[in-house]
Amino acid sequence: MSKSELQEAIECPAKRKATFEPGLVEQILEDLGSVSGNLPLLEFALDELWKQGRLTLDAYREIGGVREALAKRADRIYEEYEIKDKGKQVEKLFRQLVAVGEDTADTRRIVTQSQVTDWNLIEELAAKRLLVIGQDEKNQERTVELIHEALIQEWKRLREWVNDKREDGIKFQRIESAAKEWEKNKNAMSDLWQGRRLKDAVQLLQKQDEIEPISSLTKEFIKKSETARNSKLIRNFLIGFASVSFMVCITGYLFIQENNRIVQDNNRKLKLAALRGETSLEILKAVPGWLREAEDRQREGKDVQAIVIARDNARIMENWRNAIVANSGKYNQSSIREFSKQAVDRQVSVIQQFSLPRLKKELTKKPNAMIGKEQSTDPSKNCDQRYTEGALRTTCNIIFQDLGAATDLWSNSQENAGVIPNRITTQEQSDRIPCPIVVLIEELWRNNTKKNCGWLGSQGKGLDEPSCKELGGKSLADRIFPDPIYAPMKRLRKCPIPHSNNIKQSQTSSKIATLLVHK
Repeated sequence: MSKSELQEAIECPAKRKATFEPGLVEQILEDLGSVSGNLPLLEFALDELWKQGRLTLDAYREIGGVREALAKRADRIYEEYEIKDKGKQVEKLFRQLVAVGEDTADTRRIVTQSQVTDWNLIEELAAKRLLVIGQDEKNQERTVELIHEALIQEWKRLREWVNDKREDGIKFQRIESAAKEWEKNKNAMSDLWQGRRLKDAVQLLQKQDEIEPISSLTKEFIKKSETARNSKLIRNFLIGFASVSFMVCITGYLFIQENNRIVQDNNRKLKLAALRGETSLEILKAVPGWLREAEDRQREGKDVQAIVIARDNARIMENWRNAIVANSGKYNQSSIREFSKQAVDRQVSVIQQFSLPRLKKELTKKPNAMIGKEQSTDPSKNCDQRYTEGALRTTCNIIFQDLGAATDLWSNSQENAGVIPNRITTQEQSDRIPCPIVVLIEELWRNNTKKNCGWLGSQGKGLDEPSCKELGGKSLADRIFPDPIYAPMKRLRKCPIPHSNNIKQSQTSSKIATLLVHK
């Protein structure tokens, strides 16, 4: 836009309501003159002036002028996310949107939707006018970028984030560029990395969560480079040492490696067979190792792995309990019952350690509990789609995701592999919800809603709970379980939870202490 057009854009909205202090428009135009793509900056600056209700030079200087107004707004928005414990997610996203210059200035970077982990966050920040969403003309994929280069230049917090990871950012861009060149040259072996560059790439892959998601192309490039390096190392060994003794050592090493691979492969196949409901002595012998694996992941603090492994183990032992009913004399029933108890005990322990603290944090959030709202009644949608962020979503995820209560088939070949259903229709499914988890969730909700909200309605007879304003006069069961609700209600009534506000919480707590984890 020309200078006169910019002046008209500044003054026209104000003519109806107010006037600019003499010299203010000239100052704004002077500041805009040295800034390319200046319309977004002008919009931010004028918006801040209107909010203050003062069209004066002093007010203009207070907001930081056209360049700093955007940075100050970005700071305020970031602090809002920091309060919601999402500061790290915002930091990681903004670093991802900056192309780190080696001998040049940092610039904006366009990122595609497949390269980001949380598109909802992108849309929120775009609505707050910090990001711009577009579309890649070549593949029609949505894209995102910073609204203006001034964010990089003027937002101190963003500069600190980028500088803190600058070395890794440069390495990441180099490996990403090399991977694209490798693909362009039809996966030429000569383009693969080795030596120090490959070592840096492998280290970068190991700490990708601290930087940004690494594309599948880049991961494949690193893997192929490692394979080529390993092949070269073995070839050099064979050429360098031709003695029979060395050949025996190499053969032995390769044999051990292959044997380990076969053992791991067999273990994976056994577990898939067990999850599909198969039973055999070979599977039964592998169960103690799977139980130890869940314990190890829990001790290491690997929450996602621990939850998934504990959930799979509980399902495997459910299949075994069914097997000894059908073939009572075929297997050692006492061992199976003990393994089953250990599996469900571990599942309860894992959820207590990793899932329930999040629910407690949301329910005890000050000044108001973070309950969340139901945004879809479609049972085919997952918990994150059914509810907004909050205690309702977390409770739903514990039941359907962490416990996998509604899942009937566990197979890599199933049509919807990895999809966790969200509707319980059989008693077998509802019995997968351990009573200790039911009771602990009940306590958290009751303790933080003045005893008004829990699994069951008044006197345990229905789904309505007029005193539970947080859930719109409904019980937790009504909000979590889609119709038909008969099976989950039957399960809830089997667990020692209070069915009215008159039952003391201490009575429930004492029952948890003696509650048997197995059904």
